[in-house]
Amino acid sequence: LRVAPLMRALFMKVFFSEQTLTQRELDQIYKKRNLHYGWEYPNQLLVIVICFTYSCISPVILPVGAVFFIASLLVYKYQVLFVYTPIYESGGIMFPSACNRT
Repeated sequence: LRVAPLMRALFMKVFFSEQTLTQRELDQIYKKRNLHYGWEYPNQLLVIVICFTYSCISPVILPVGAVFFIASLLVYKYQVLFVYTPIYESGGIMFPSACNRT
């Protein structure tokens, strides 16, 4: 969940009407961001390491971890499809070479 852009958008919508904002400010509010894999991926790994480590001590943490990962799957799936923009797009050029190597 992207809290900072959400708070900024809510602040701008509550305190300013869309008629008083310039087009540049509106574009800045609704601008699509790119996914920072270097930040998101380690967070998911940390949660799974904590779940696996403490599952020996308290097995009740495994269903909690499963609920977390199901919820994060739904959130990240929606965000990757509709919120984030890809940094690069190859158009499928690398697909044949990836299949030939496996």
